[in-house]
Amino acid sequence: MSAELSSRERVNRTLRHQEADRIPLDLGSTPFTTVHLEVAKDLNRYLGEAQESYEFISFSAQAVKLNPQVSKKLNIDTCGVTTRLPDSYRMRIDETNSYEDEWGIRYRKVPASYQYDFIQHPLEEADLDDLENFQFPDPVEETRFAGFRENVKRIYEETDKAIVLNPPYGCQIMAVEAWLTGFERHYCDIAADQEFIHALSRRLMDWYMRWLDRALDEVGEYISVIACADDLGIQSGPMIRPETYRELFQPYHKELYSFIKKRTDARIFLHSCGSVVQFMDDIIENGVDILNPVQVTAKDMDTKFLKERWGDKITFWGGGCNAQKVLPFGTLDEVEAEVRMRIDDLKPGGGFVFAPIHNILPGISGEKVNAMYRVAKEYGTYGQKEEK
Repeated sequence: MSAELSSRERVNRTLRHQEADRIPLDLGSTPFTTVHLEVAKDLNRYLGEAQESYEFISFSAQAVKLNPQVSKKLNIDTCGVTTRLPDSYRMRIDETNSYEDEWGIRYRKVPASYQYDFIQHPLEEADLDDLENFQFPDPVEETRFAGFRENVKRIYEETDKAIVLNPPYGCQIMAVEAWLTGFERHYCDIAADQEFIHALSRRLMDWYMRWLDRALDEVGEYISVIACADDLGIQSGPMIRPETYRELFQPYHKELYSFIKKRTDARIFLHSCGSVVQFMDDIIENGVDILNPVQVTAKDMDTKFLKERWGDKITFWGGGCNAQKVLPFGTLDEVEAEVRMRIDDLKPGGGFVFAPIHNILPGISGEKVNAMYRVAKEYGTYGQKEEK
């Protein structure tokens, strides 16, 4: 069996498609691989940890950072960082339990919901002139970066965690366009107003690259992974025709990831939900190093097939346990058996970081989360014969 590695070297070796001492474990490092507030509370209770306040990674999704003591008990190898919201923005939740983010997108949480949902889109009726005059927030406002380098440097020097940089909104192009214009308008524009799509994509790209340029100047030497996103799939297949993606959006993804790679050796992580099989070659061509969440219940997203077909070209970060059936509804024994099966499929030769399939949602107990990570650590070792 290999000698025990630091978390950072374990992750970095895995991302080089080399076998480490065990598969790395992630929970809480990105807005796509963490826990809902209610799950965090139950996980704290189950593990006997106290926590007075919770820091949100995504307020709309009610997704929170992991308690450092819980992270330690689960043997998590990763840590996420990002900049703060600028002083120019103040969140105000009104009497209808609604708020507006710094981009002017409005959300509301109804009593039966576990998250805040979109209710108003600032560019829903916009034309090209309106778009040109629309005021985006300043990506490099000084207060946004206050204490950022010092905090990341401290994490790098005082822990052995692999550090994941989380840009605002995951540098999403397609998704943020839908959030700004509304989903119906967005898909109509894809079909009928591609000039508007290109103009909005260009503005978003420029915003992200300005933020990245400043962030990588500040902390680039400490980062192992940069977490980007854009959903290309749904449960049953592509979200849009692959040909449409290649015409409208792929050039922007290529430009963005090329910009990142010229600035840092950090690996590019792409969160893209659903069935993305028809986009896998495009994703790799774009320069992506890591695919998340590996939605195993979506069409054609079989982990054994994915590993055999693309496992030498891309790291799979996620896919740890069927999140639609087994994790919420299965017994502890079924959860443990599912984790072993996914590890068998994805572990060989490195290139696999264990994580949930998207965030862990209410209704999934702390006991199940603990069992999932206990088995992943015990069964995910290299250099010895596994026994089921």
